[in-house]
Amino acid sequence: MDQVYLSVGLAIVNAYRARNVVVPLILNDVFVNLDHAAAESLVEVLCEFASRGQQVLLFTRHQHIRDLFVHRAARLFTLRDVEVTFRPVPVPTPAPIPTPMPTAAPVVEPVVEPVAEPVAEQEPAPRDPSYQWVAEWHRKDPVHTVPAPII
Repeated sequence: MDQVYLSVGLAIVNAYRARNVVVPLILNDVFVNLDHAAAESLVEVLCEFASRGQQVLLFTRHQHIRDLFVHRAARLFTLRDVEVTFRPVPVPTPAPIPTPMPTAAPVVEPVVEPVAEPVAEQEPAPRDPSYQWVAEWHRKDPVHTVPAPII
């Protein structure tokens, strides 16, 4: 499955590069599940990819993987090679929060809701002629205790 993710990553970086958008290929321990022959093949693919100007950032803790890249004369940097000096980053002072200006009291007007007039309940007139038959059947059916109205 690692090879599938790696292939997708290579394809995505190539697609961006085709649109003149350069993004680095960042890989973390992609050699873990590979045997020696497969690892050498992957080193060859990554070195060829980098030779086209693509930046490849590979993170691994395995010395033998580093050695495979050294044998290919790849340009390597290790964390030991980079001298890091930490300096404090100045934190900007936040701007003071402005005090709100006093505002006039809101005007509250009473809400008058319209009163609906009562509507007399009426039975809807059936439009289907079979309704009469259904109502009659309901009235005669011994299962139903409440007879249906005949309209």
